[in-house]
Amino acid sequence: MQRMTVVDRSVVQRMETMVNCHKADVIQHHFGISLNTWAKLRKGMAIRNSVAERLVVRMARQPSH
Repeated sequence: MQRMTVVDRSVVQRMETMVNCHKADVIQHHFGISLNTWAKLRKGMAIRNSVAERLVVRMARQPSH
């Protein structure tokens, strides 16, 4: 069984401010995740640990608003 992680709500809220629509190609371009993963994040659900780790690295490279 894969390890799962719930991403902190403050991170998800920051991500939501970075996009103006929720189309698959926009989410993939900005965050490198699928629309399914994006939906899970927004619902506060767990995602695969490996995806969460990549997301944290990618978000660290994004300029703050």
